[in-house]
Amino acid sequence: MKFYFIAILIIIFPFHFYAQKDFNPQNFPSFKSVEEHFYENYNAPEDDDLLYFEKRPEGYFVAIAFEYPYDVREKREMLWSYETKSFQQLKSYLSGSADIKNLRRVRHSTSNTHEFNYCAFAGYPGWQLDVIEYFGEKENLPDTILYGLARAYTTHATNLISNRGGNIDKEKQFDLPKGKNSLSPEQLKIYREYFHAGHATFKKLSEQNPDFETIVGKNYIKYCNEVMNTFLQLLYFQNEEEARKELKPNLYNEFYINAAKNYLNSCPPNAILFTYGDNDTYPLLYVQAQLGFRTDVLLVNTSLLQLDRYIDHLRKGVFDAPAYPLPFDASFYEGDKNNQVYTNLPRNKKENFSLDEAFQFIKNEKNHFGSGMKKVASFPSNNFFIEVNKKSILKKNIVPSSQLENTVDTIKWTIPQNYILKNDLALLGLIAKNNWERPICIGATCRKSVFLGMEDYFHLEGLAYRFYPVKKNQETTYLMGGINVEESFKKITEDFTWNGIDKIESGEKVYFTSYLILFTQLANQLTIQDENEKAEQILDIFIKTFPNEVIEYDNSFGLIADLYLQLEEIEKAKKIAIQIAENFTKIKNPSQWNINTFYRFKSQAHKYNSQKLNRILEKISW
Repeated sequence: MKFYFIAILIIIFPFHFYAQKDFNPQNFPSFKSVEEHFYENYNAPEDDDLLYFEKRPEGYFVAIAFEYPYDVREKREMLWSYETKSFQQLKSYLSGSADIKNLRRVRHSTSNTHEFNYCAFAGYPGWQLDVIEYFGEKENLPDTILYGLARAYTTHATNLISNRGGNIDKEKQFDLPKGKNSLSPEQLKIYREYFHAGHATFKKLSEQNPDFETIVGKNYIKYCNEVMNTFLQLLYFQNEEEARKELKPNLYNEFYINAAKNYLNSCPPNAILFTYGDNDTYPLLYVQAQLGFRTDVLLVNTSLLQLDRYIDHLRKGVFDAPAYPLPFDASFYEGDKNNQVYTNLPRNKKENFSLDEAFQFIKNEKNHFGSGMKKVASFPSNNFFIEVNKKSILKKNIVPSSQLENTVDTIKWTIPQNYILKNDLALLGLIAKNNWERPICIGATCRKSVFLGMEDYFHLEGLAYRFYPVKKNQETTYLMGGINVEESFKKITEDFTWNGIDKIESGEKVYFTSYLILFTQLANQLTIQDENEKAEQILDIFIKTFPNEVIEYDNSFGLIADLYLQLEEIEKAKKIAIQIAENFTKIKNPSQWNINTFYRFKSQAHKYNSQKLNRILEKISW
């Protein structure tokens, strides 16, 4: 224990030098300006993924890391000096320039721009302890510095036990055994102290500035998510008893609680539900763990599926949900093994592979390519199929009765990318092993890439897409996948609860977008099926549930207006269009996105045939 706390107190000379002066990290230039300066004046490495920016106490640096996990870096040079407040001439990088608009941003900065802009230091192994050392005992910190300090505490806590936080100081990381109950009492105490310090700092920031915006929304939501992040990490590193000590009553507000329940209620019994980010994972986990709600659903965060411990955790079952089935054992995914698997290499290529056959191929190390420790697994094709046993499907009640006649004999799909990651492999493995025993659902908040080219066989039921052997044949104009019209209509009109909608805030737009997807896709399909009364009913519920006073109408509400036009409900369409236009007039400093969406909306305004709308639009001179 002494080792870890003594380590915090060590002050290396350069940091000590700047700490003695009136150091103010707000004097640093924006990360965007630093990045653009580099690309305007120097040639980047051929592989941008190797280039790293580092925001250190002495200034901004650039460096190159050649091998995973990229913590050993070379050619480190100061790009901008805090002491002189100026850019420096680099010696190890050739002069040149790049087209900034078309430049593919480096991996590191793409994923961590937020961190660079909000944290005093960022981008190098151990930056968290530098932030804690300098700001941990200071009072009256500005909002952004306080937020960066909170992130430093929680990121360092995560890095003590895993590689998830990024920029890990390996010397500080715990050497943990495999399996659960892996932390000693002393290690658990240290881990909790850092996380709890982060929780307290996030909470302090919420009291200091309730409106402070983070990458996931208002800071209080970030605080809630970090509490549940601690719970989840202890759940798969330690045990449920220790994890439950982190739960707090009344953590999320009414909106989040009911949105989480609506998500879980979108799934059939014993389903496996895939989510993507913080805001569509942690509230769901909270209502399961704290409220005991729909604990039969196995909640799976796709980002965490990169971690072998998390996969092990799922394979044992969680709460009342049975285990996550896979066609391979832990040796196939332990550590960094099969972090990346190729899907479209020319060697041994066959036009189509059954998914079962593909996994037999990939598990055989004789089919891997490369040499020694560098051997890489690959599927022989990116074209896959699954034979469908229709009798078994009928017996298991997999396909909705209204779509039984559309059940296919074979599911066929192509993975669009040339390689997949471990989390993708885990989804494919589930589909191969599950044999239709449990419903597989993907949340409406997930990116298209999560579907791995199978989106035509996923059908929206409420706020989740369910996988079954019917290929989309509906004219779903708005988004990917099909829609189970009957089930989605029932969920909106009977099952879902809308309490707390009036408390929706900026960060909760991820949920609003999911509702928008559901309502527009359902209303569109009902219109196509000539069920106009039901379509209008769905649109009316949406407008009643999400009035302009709750969430200001922007260009996305044009979808609702267009559907009203299709139903010849002209006045309802005009009312929405006029409100969208009036909201445009309230924007004082329009972003490029605001400008683009405004002109897109204006170019289509003629279809509403409204003089009032035209007068409002003509007043806007962006």
